[in-house]
Amino acid sequence: MSTANLSEYSHVWLIYIFHENTNLGTKSQVKSKVRPPRLGGEKVGLFSTRTPHRPNPIGLSLVRLHKVEKGVLHFSGLDLIDGTPILDVKPYLPNSDSIPAEHVSVPAWFSAPVISSHEAVNFSPTAVEQ
Repeated sequence: MSTANLSEYSHVWLIYIFHENTNLGTKSQVKSKVRPPRLGGEKVGLFSTRTPHRPNPIGLSLVRLHKVEKGVLHFSGLDLIDGTPILDVKPYLPNSDSIPAEHVSVPAWFSAPVISSHEAVNFSPTAVEQ
């Protein structure tokens, strides 16, 4: 079975398709600049963000793997929606997938507070139970 020994890892990478992407399957061009919520409307290049609106619909997420049960993987920490097609699963390897914090830089806007007019998210009791 392809999931044999995967349960020995605490985290895995998921490679998936942004299947609900609004520009997927259309002839419209992907915009080269986007407006991250942190910038309150200011535009930056799409490759400097994590926007799902990209030239290709491929996504990558690091998730916590809780257990593998009869080929079914149980995760937490996903930023995917229900039904997202998973292309591949790869174990997280700290010696090659991690960069020490002192060697990492990010733009100043990334550390700025989020400027957004979005409303608070309220979960129904059913969603909370799940």
